[in-house]
Amino acid sequence: MKKITLIVVIMVMIGGAIYWNYATGIPSLSVKADNKIVEVTQGTYCWSSLISSECVDKIAPTQMVKEGFITPTVVKPGAILSYQFSKKPVGDSESILLEDEAGHSIDVKRENQTFKAPTKKGLYMYTISARWDKGDVSYVIAIDVKK
Repeated sequence: MKKITLIVVIMVMIGGAIYWNYATGIPSLSVKADNKIVEVTQGTYCWSSLISSECVDKIAPTQMVKEGFITPTVVKPGAILSYQFSKKPVGDSESILLEDEAGHSIDVKRENQTFKAPTKKGLYMYTISARWDKGDVSYVIAIDVKK
């Protein structure tokens, strides 16, 4: 009887470990601009778990702002923005794309999970993307640079 109980307990523990490994959800992202919390909206993603896989395509960052899905955070010109994922991404898979109101976009140089806001006033959207073992996710933030 004790052997059966021990076997059941071990199987439950192994099952729980497997479930925990595959059932953990999409990582979150937090962003601050000069220690002020910046609103983050999840963008396009593909994510897999033990029993399902899902890919979701979201609207463009400029549309997110226009339609009110994200509220721009007011920052000073050249403000330092820092970001942190709730789970460490795979390797060097992080990227940041800056888009202005006119739709022009450029890759942003980042260092130690920080980057600088533009010095020119205006509305800017960033797409921060990364990859994990279970998929890839993008997040969108919007800032309004004011002097």
